[in-house]
Amino acid sequence: MELAHRDGPYLNRAVYNRCRDHARTTRRRAARLPLFLPDATAPEHDLFDAVQALPFNQRAVIVLRFHYQFTEAEIAAALNCRSGSVGPWLRRGLRRLRKDLS
Repeated sequence: MELAHRDGPYLNRAVYNRCRDHARTTRRRAARLPLFLPDATAPEHDLFDAVQALPFNQRAVIVLRFHYQFTEAEIAAALNCRSGSVGPWLRRGLRRLRKDLS
């Protein structure tokens, strides 16, 4: 099913807002859950958990870049931001992941 050209920006913004709402809800639920001691046999750092801990913009850029193979211009269009914002978010996110996983 092909979307009309005029629906693209609306759909991008709707998906972006829904992802932000989901991230907020997830953070609120996680804050209310009791803390459990980690299993001694589990790895100390998990990539999924490290990515989940990133701020929304950094997480979104990393997922769109490395999972969906988007270019910086496509990421900027999907997140409805300037393309100059994508690079710094990506660098900051990768720097934080390297720090958290080392």
